[in-house]
Amino acid sequence: MGNKNAMKHGHYAMVAVEQRRALAEFLRRARETLEAMGEG
Repeated sequence: MGNKNAMKHGHYAMVAVEQRRALAEFLRRARETLEAMGEG
């Protein structure tokens, strides 16, 4: 038996972690860019 809808090997969790990491990196670069332009 078992849950056939269960996530296998954490694939979707891994994708979510990567997306959060990419978003954090984007926001950090955007903030640095604004500061460099004198908008920060």
